[in-house]
Amino acid sequence: MIGDGDCTNNTIEIVSNYPRVTVFDQSKLKTLGYRIKCLIEEIEIELFVYLHSDVSLPKGRYEEMCKYQGQWDWFECKRIVVYPDGKQQELTGQAQGLFRKPIGKTAVLKKAVEPIQDDYIYRTEDMIIKQNVESLGYKYGKTPTTFHYVVPHTLTKETRKT
Repeated sequence: MIGDGDCTNNTIEIVSNYPRVTVFDQSKLKTLGYRIKCLIEEIEIELFVYLHSDVSLPKGRYEEMCKYQGQWDWFECKRIVVYPDGKQQELTGQAQGLFRKPIGKTAVLKKAVEPIQDDYIYRTEDMIIKQNVESLGYKYGKTPTTFHYVVPHTLTKETRKT
């Protein structure tokens, strides 16, 4: 599933060449958070992962994440920024609340996004979903054994200092 919020490059054309891809026109929705909520409502499988377009995954990341699916209902991994010069930096502190690339149970996530009623959740949907998962009594966790890469141009000045 791809949420297209008015893509400005040829991504939609590229992904349309893959089998089993459904593109949802989300150009009339205002925020990333609400777009993700709408995509979650469309999921029909038991377990899923959601990713943003600024993320890369190392080989074996999915298999490593799956080792934890019996332990938690919704979980994520470490975030590592890889800069153009090759330097790598794990995001910690305030920055660890950003760029979650979680995996989880669809039934849990559908319940967690039910309270989201408007289109004013910009880049905090991950924190709101985590909070809702925990407040509903489900288990949230963070794997210690794998990570994902994030493109540095998406980081704010405050995050880069962390």
